[in-house]
Amino acid sequence: MPWKETSLEKIAKKLNVNLSEVQKKQQLIEEIYETRKKKKITQKLLADKVGVSQSRIAQIESGIGTINVSFDVLFNILHALGRNFEIKTYSLSTKKVPFTPALKAAKTKPVTTEIAR
Repeated sequence: MPWKETSLEKIAKKLNVNLSEVQKKQQLIEEIYETRKKKKITQKLLADKVGVSQSRIAQIESGIGTINVSFDVLFNILHALGRNFEIKTYSLSTKKVPFTPALKAAKTKPVTTEIAR
């Protein structure tokens, strides 16, 4: 079977999942991976800190099943890596918030996740 090009939008629509949720989770996963590598922490050591298996950390970092990974799990991993985070909510009808990737957060700034409600 030949490979077909697709987009995250098409995948989200086909799976009937919230695209912005998947995007935010992917940003947090990238932050986890980059922070772990920067701190030279193995997947096994991180898994032990969080209380999950090394294969679970590998699965999360690979992006497999992103929609099935809860924000709680991602935030727990970020906390184990010494990262702070904050969640901001806003109403779609009253305020438009510009997209700011969590990956651009400086060391001194917390990882920010905005969730529309």
